[in-house]
Amino acid sequence: MPASGTHDGVATVDEVVALRTVIGRLWRQIRLSAGGELTSSQSSALSRLDVDGPMRLTALAAAEGLAASTASRIVASLEALGYVERLADATDRRASVLTVTTSGSGVLDERRSRAADALAEALSELDTEDRRALRDATPALEHIVQLLVERASSARA
Repeated sequence: MPASGTHDGVATVDEVVALRTVIGRLWRQIRLSAGGELTSSQSSALSRLDVDGPMRLTALAAAEGLAASTASRIVASLEALGYVERLADATDRRASVLTVTTSGSGVLDERRSRAADALAEALSELDTEDRRALRDATPALEHIVQLLVERASSARA
């Protein structure tokens, strides 16, 4: 990969590093603006359960790219906070599924609201040209996400 400039339509190292850096910094600031008592790992696992629905611990670990023991520790901490509960698996009584409690959903709603408010405030301070550039870049960013999801799914298969 070339260090700078483009070469035959291939992203350069500089472009990759700049994009990765700014996305990482943006995500960190959004997480910080959400506040609260959850670590990023707890927040991610809780959000995954909220969005994807009830699942077994092994499925959560795989979806989050974690070792089962790490996922187990995260889930135990979320259970202790009252944000996740284990329910008997209807298809296999020996197993359990994890689900978000009402309290857990409330915490996620609060975090999402604070993060959205902070991002909306920052966007409102941008000029029209910068907002248009972000709006125009959104489909390309969505495409990158989809490509990465597909590659991760292929690697796990």
